[in-house]
Amino acid sequence: MSVIPACLLLIVVCLQTAALVQADNLPFKHLSVADGLPNGNVRAFTQDRYGFIWIGTDNGLCRFDGQALKVYTNIRHDSSSIPSSATDILCTDANGAVWMGAFEYIARFDDHTQTFRRFKLPNVTSVTTILEATPGIFWIGTTSGIVCFDRRKNRLVPIPIRDSLNAQKLRNCRVFGIQADDQGTLYVCTDNGLKVVNLKTQSVQEFHHNPTDPRSISDDYIYSVAPDNKGGVWLGVGASKGLVEHIVLKTGQVTKVNMRQFMLYQSQSIRINTILVERNGRVWIGGTQIGLLMFDPITARFEQHQQNTRLPSSLQGEYVNLLFQDRQGLLWLGMEAAGVNWCNPNRSLFTVFGETQNPRTSLPNYWARVATEDQTGNLWFGTATGLVVYQAGRGYIRRFSPADAFLPSYSIRALATDSTGAVFIGTSQGMNRFSPQSNRLRSYPEPDPGGGYFYWDLLVTQSGAVWAASTGGLRRYNARADRFEKMEADSLFKPYANTRIRCLAEAADGGLWIGTMQHGLIYWHPGKRILRHYQHEEGNRSSLVDDFITSIALDATGKVWVSTLNGLCVLDSASQTFRSFDHLFPVNRFSGLLFDDCNRLWMSSYTGLFCLDTDRQTTHRFDIGDGLPTDQFNDQRAIRLRDGRFCYATLQGFALFRPDVLMASERSVVLLTYLTKFSVFNQPHPLPQTTEVTQTIDLKPDENFFAFEWAALHYDNPEKCRYSYRLVGFDRGWNYPKTPMAQYTNVPGGDYDFEFRSTVTPGHWDGPVQRVHVRVATVYYKTGWFIGLVLLTIVGLAVGFYQYRMQHTIRVAKLKMQATSLEKANALVQYQNLINQLNPHFLFNSLAVLDGLITRDGKLASRYLSRLTKVYRYLIENDRVEVVALEKELRFLTDFIALLTTRYGGGFTAEVDIPESALQRKVVPVTLQNLIENAIKHNTTDEESPLRVAIRVEDDYLVVANNLQKRAVVNTSNRKGLRDLERLYRYLTDRPLRTEETDDAFAVYVPLLNK
Repeated sequence: MSVIPACLLLIVVCLQTAALVQADNLPFKHLSVADGLPNGNVRAFTQDRYGFIWIGTDNGLCRFDGQALKVYTNIRHDSSSIPSSATDILCTDANGAVWMGAFEYIARFDDHTQTFRRFKLPNVTSVTTILEATPGIFWIGTTSGIVCFDRRKNRLVPIPIRDSLNAQKLRNCRVFGIQADDQGTLYVCTDNGLKVVNLKTQSVQEFHHNPTDPRSISDDYIYSVAPDNKGGVWLGVGASKGLVEHIVLKTGQVTKVNMRQFMLYQSQSIRINTILVERNGRVWIGGTQIGLLMFDPITARFEQHQQNTRLPSSLQGEYVNLLFQDRQGLLWLGMEAAGVNWCNPNRSLFTVFGETQNPRTSLPNYWARVATEDQTGNLWFGTATGLVVYQAGRGYIRRFSPADAFLPSYSIRALATDSTGAVFIGTSQGMNRFSPQSNRLRSYPEPDPGGGYFYWDLLVTQSGAVWAASTGGLRRYNARADRFEKMEADSLFKPYANTRIRCLAEAADGGLWIGTMQHGLIYWHPGKRILRHYQHEEGNRSSLVDDFITSIALDATGKVWVSTLNGLCVLDSASQTFRSFDHLFPVNRFSGLLFDDCNRLWMSSYTGLFCLDTDRQTTHRFDIGDGLPTDQFNDQRAIRLRDGRFCYATLQGFALFRPDVLMASERSVVLLTYLTKFSVFNQPHPLPQTTEVTQTIDLKPDENFFAFEWAALHYDNPEKCRYSYRLVGFDRGWNYPKTPMAQYTNVPGGDYDFEFRSTVTPGHWDGPVQRVHVRVATVYYKTGWFIGLVLLTIVGLAVGFYQYRMQHTIRVAKLKMQATSLEKANALVQYQNLINQLNPHFLFNSLAVLDGLITRDGKLASRYLSRLTKVYRYLIENDRVEVVALEKELRFLTDFIALLTTRYGGGFTAEVDIPESALQRKVVPVTLQNLIENAIKHNTTDEESPLRVAIRVEDDYLVVANNLQKRAVVNTSNRKGLRDLERLYRYLTDRPLRTEETDDAFAVYVPLLNK
């Protein structure tokens, strides 16, 4: 017989003789709507190129990193979103890209843009499954058969089977699933039987139900399929029959297993939704009302995992939609209404004995108290309501329960096995001794008349002595008299004979360490006549940390370690002082002290199992996430079995483990760590590449407030992940956040390296460090060239300021000199005006004219005199005024011109053309009189050739111009009038007073003033 047929025969025999046994503890982790899952109905799983788990639900698609979910939903009118929020189909192609299917669409996820590209499949109503059977070619199951899609060309292609009859077998049927084996053979489960497609030979083999052949499959409705590695295939058969069948492809032999034996409610229908075969041959089966089943072909046993409301780490829900195994070997369960469950089927760190729904495999009570191992290797488990005996390979072989009235009390508190094989049983009401050989039980009366004491601990010493710790004091078993005796005969110990004792330990020298309840620690050596009593002293840090002792243990060097209700400490035998370790732990209530072969100290608490490493500084914590049934332990004795395993009692059963395996599970994990998000000012920032592979980030000067988020992919126990990061060039050292996130504010321009890492072992950061280079552009005013330019500018400004000050000083000196000159010039002008006013010729001529007018025309003489009076009044009123309005000067000029016209007749004319906008400008008083007098003084005034004076405004200047007809001789002219006037205006304005002379005209340009 060949090897393969022999293996197949073994599977057939195993299935026919399979039995249900107690399942090893498989700690499940859970992801529900309360954790952010958009819906509790999970329909699909896949794993992308980075290791993220993608989860399809009825209301959204999620990417999961072990702790955080990123949800994608359909957005109306957004073609880059998923086609439908109801995600039933997921697939990862050969390049690691994620695809999803919904209705008539398939869609590919773009890592970089975080969007989906849709492809509509013509003539397809609904996609039911996707598998990349050959590189680049998707086999897509639909409600009407198989279609093929070339993902490189983004279009449908014919089914790659040349024979049309074979190809037709894959059409006109509803496809539920497609699986492939290592040889490339495809297994298509449909509502019309099983189709086996050999791509090499391009043949299609069909398996159908034949009512006349009992050896055929039981139904054509094949809902799930999974090939094994031995030439067979597993099927979930029937829409509601609940059958699992195995086909040997070479012979066509069918073996059937009715799953109804595993149902909780026999009246309901059952469907096998999903089957998964591991490489080691184990078969996992999920469906309605059966929870999760595992069939092991080697042991020919089924293990059933169901929901246990007392165990938080048990399966949540009984309706399994699908099974998926990731690249790390973790098993993922998509549940109906219960979200996601997942576990590591190959990493059961703890063997748990607890209370279950099956009485055959259950402890009497979930509250575990104490255990012992008898001489035959059987384990005795004492609980709050009974005692059981467990034999490896057979299960529970004996039960002591209240129904048999065998024990006086079933509240078990202490267990121990002596050298004869007898098992001592301490309860809440006394001490008992059971002999397995004779199957007889003896209950011992109390030495005290009161009796009924709690027995908290039992100790069998190296010499075979049996000691008992009780609330009535310390007891020793007298084998000859077959009784327990009270320790009152020893004069040293007599004062403590009635002290309530909680725990015991044998000293290295044969003495006894005694832990009391609220009376401290006692060392007693009856043979050496030594007794020491240690108690807590308030304010003394070198004393015992608390007087209520829960456990005592000696390490490999003989040091005594003591756990109390208020901390852990160790006794220094030389100084007789205690050292506390409270600063290392988040809690201070411990019990169950045990040392392993490496001298590591193990202890239990109400928040998990702890280990103090050999350096006595590093601590390790194990909890429900590692497979413990609960984080709460019973604070009594833990035991070491002969095979090296430790056994601890918890409030949800007994947990057995190997210390070296448990420690190795921490240190063997290498975490995949990826950057998942980068934001600036709390807004997502676009990156040049996919976030997970980004190596360099360039930022502008004003983008110096940024944050990083990353993920450590550790699905086994994500809560144990620890994180560390630093920004090299900015941070002084490593930072240790509680969550994988780092925020930075006001980072100066420059080049930095953001380094981040993760670990599951506190203090051990020997895993890979991820780096992202960050370049923050420097704002221009902080660059070197700009700083140099500023320095040069400052130097230039300093030199310029110095020069300005020097010039200013010189200018002030000049102005002072000019002020002195102007004051003199002003005096000269005023003097000149006075001379003009008192000029005998002007006065004589004016009076002569007046005299002539009086004799000829009295009225004209009167008007002449009135104008002359106004002229002299104006001269007197403005004698000390620096400037006057041009309007006022023009009113004065009107009277003055009238006098001149009366005097010279047709020999003098004056034209004034001043715009209204210039009337409020300023001039020096009698400027116009002086200039007109100057013109008359130097020019002739004949009626035949009259002197014509024109006054106008030109380019912000007041212009006084006259025709040029010079006199031959000018009386009383010193030619200083214009120079003095020019000097005065220079004092008042920067614009000079200037003159222009041509052959026939002379003009004076007087600057108009603003003040």
